[in-house]
Amino acid sequence: MERPEPADWHPIVGALIVTILPFEHPAFPRGVTPSDIASQMRALFRLEDDPDLATLPKALALFDDTAVMPAPPAPFVDDERRDLATSRVPASDIPRALVDAFARERSQWQAFERRFGAARFVDHPLEARRAYFALWSESAFITRRRFYRGVKALVTISAYSTRPFWEAVGYEGPLLGRG
Repeated sequence: MERPEPADWHPIVGALIVTILPFEHPAFPRGVTPSDIASQMRALFRLEDDPDLATLPKALALFDDTAVMPAPPAPFVDDERRDLATSRVPASDIPRALVDAFARERSQWQAFERRFGAARFVDHPLEARRAYFALWSESAFITRRRFYRGVKALVTISAYSTRPFWEAVGYEGPLLGRG
């Protein structure tokens, strides 16, 4: 898979921002938009050109394709096999652990699909996006749980590094520069 163009994955980032942050909550800082958070994220993390984040656009594209949930692509399976090999799972138990993980993912996906239908992440309503994102947080695959934690961290760091969030939580800003 080629690295997706920013125009292909920016909408996924926008949908994740709205999914992760509770814009609808009455205590959410007024005037903050998903676009503000996306701009802050790009400023902080250089998503388009940071070599350490080079795989993120591909991961976002895989995440967006909800049909991939019950049958993870080979890189996910390879990562899982490596992670299991370095864990306390005996080598002889790794094939069984992978079979169990596949079965669990398939079952969770089927329940999700029955409730919300199959669509790209960005095309689902908010409730379905939150449910799908939660599936990744609880996945049997370590790589999916890492993706969940990483994306959630990018979004929350970006949000909480903006002045409206500082004001909402009573933070006066960095000590340096205070008079």
